[in-house]
Amino acid sequence: MKHRVYNKIFWLFLILFIFGCTANVKKENELIFNELVVKNSTHRDISNLEIRVEKINRVFSCGIILSKSFCSNKFSRRVYEGNSVKINWYEGGKEYVVGSLVVERPKSYIKNTNYQIVLVLRQAGQHMAYFVISEKR
Repeated sequence: MKHRVYNKIFWLFLILFIFGCTANVKKENELIFNELVVKNSTHRDISNLEIRVEKINRVFSCGIILSKSFCSNKFSRRVYEGNSVKINWYEGGKEYVVGSLVVERPKSYIKNTNYQIVLVLRQAGQHMAYFVISEKR
């Protein structure tokens, strides 16, 4: 009877160990980011920028981003989940809205390396977003 109990415990620990290792491998291979940078590439100041993560309703905002300047936020490392965001801002008295933007993952990335998401705002509501390796500041 004792032998059966020990045998079951052994198999239970073995299964937990295997699943635990699988979960860790997956985490190590995830894209990690820890900063958001918004660059104003326009010739005008941008005001009231708001980036809202739709799934969890979190908001990042900047009051004013001067022309040819940037606004950024650094935070603790997190796994990129590919959540869509809604972005709105004012430039030259006109409101621009971009809905359901998902930043595309890079085709290849270095695991266990911090990345930042860069959002570049251009004239007349044009924009682009991408990942770059986070600079150590």
